[in-house]
Amino acid sequence: MGKMIDMKLAKELDNAIDTSKVKIEWTQDPKGYFTIKPFPSRRKVYVRYYKDNKLKETFSGITASHIVQKLIEEGLISRLDHAAYLGKEIEKAIIALENDLDYVQDEKLRLKKGGRSFKTKIFSEIVTINGKKYEHFGVKER
Repeated sequence: MGKMIDMKLAKELDNAIDTSKVKIEWTQDPKGYFTIKPFPSRRKVYVRYYKDNKLKETFSGITASHIVQKLIEEGLISRLDHAAYLGKEIEKAIIALENDLDYVQDEKLRLKKGGRSFKTKIFSEIVTINGKKYEHFGVKER
């Protein structure tokens, strides 16, 4: 029986759709844009919302799912790719905050600082956005 499962899994993996060559084109969300910055002295990540190049609102939090959910509830995101991008960037900022790492929006997060490396684990949680349940994945330090 174990061999059959292995063969089914191998077939699934062999037939997986390869997304490595997907062309990603950036298009600004007509609702506006955000800047993301962790503030270690406050132990929170702050997200600034801009519309027409003017700061309109600032949000803060310690989990990406809560921050993004609030942005969606406020009607500040109209594009799914923008919501996914914000979730990724906010999660990176939170990891940087929790691990005393440098964070720069749109740059790769360096998981080593001063010769120290960090171990993380993946977690999932159910979040509700506009009455619909979604599974959110994230990373926590072990």
